[in-house]
Amino acid sequence: MRASFRDDKSLHWIRVHDLPDFVYFNHSIHVKKGMGCETCHGRVDQMPLMLQANSLQMEWCLNCHRAPEQFVRPRSEIFTMVTARRRPRPSSARSS
Repeated sequence: MRASFRDDKSLHWIRVHDLPDFVYFNHSIHVKKGMGCETCHGRVDQMPLMLQANSLQMEWCLNCHRAPEQFVRPRSEIFTMVTARRRPRPSSARSS
């Protein structure tokens, strides 16, 4: 990243979360409602390289939508990787 900035060259991004073309996902409504980044993307602060922590398949999303009170957090904690009280992650997390 530093070399990109220094040399004024764009970074080559490799898409990690590649949803099907027919899927429309809007982060803003999830953030506005109190869904933290960590819930879907995992502990990115502990990843040497970004990886997909959850399947992000419809079943996984619906598990959260059916019980959002288990996953929402105060807006002040949206970007916090470790919250004061641990919240469960939606079931059906990605398994290799």
